[in-house]
Amino acid sequence: MPPAEFAELAGIPLSECDSLLQLTGIKVAGDVHAAEQALQATQENLNQTQQELGATARQLHDATNELHSTKSQLNTAQKVLKGTSQELQCTKAKLEDTKGALGLTSQELHSTKHKLEDTKGELGLTKSQMEMMKRELNSTKTTQMLLPDSQDLLQHQQAQTLVFGSWACQQKFAEPLLQDTEDYPVSVGSQQHSSEEL
Repeated sequence: MPPAEFAELAGIPLSECDSLLQLTGIKVAGDVHAAEQALQATQENLNQTQQELGATARQLHDATNELHSTKSQLNTAQKVLKGTSQELQCTKAKLEDTKGALGLTSQELHSTKHKLEDTKGELGLTKSQMEMMKRELNSTKTTQMLLPDSQDLLQHQQAQTLVFGSWACQQKFAEPLLQDTEDYPVSVGSQQHSSEEL
């Protein structure tokens, strides 16, 4: 805009227009410089923000990868848990079977306990019988220890009986013959001698 036109529009003398334009120019130049500095600062801030956004994007990418990895691990864990659940069901069934078997075993143990108690009673009776047999055996042993003297006495009595019987038999059969012989005393002496030898 020419100075005269500016002076006319502004309502000031033309002589003052140059100084005013100069001041306005300085002010505008200052404003433009400040604006440029502000724009530069804004640009720097924008660059920094872009760098931060880039770092954030990388972090987001890393987080996404970690999320996928975690998701994969979760899927694996779910499969493991599913298998573990099936194993637990199988183990539970086995425990139920074992519980039933243990119940039967418990009944068998009670039955065996009663049998053992019965056997214990029988063993107690057998023990008393063995004690009685032991006493009888000791008594028999004592009797056997006394038997040799009795047997000697019996053998001696039997020997005497045999000797007396033999002598009596000889006397019975020899008496008719002695009556017919002349050497009767000698025969009697010989018979007595034979009897003594027996």
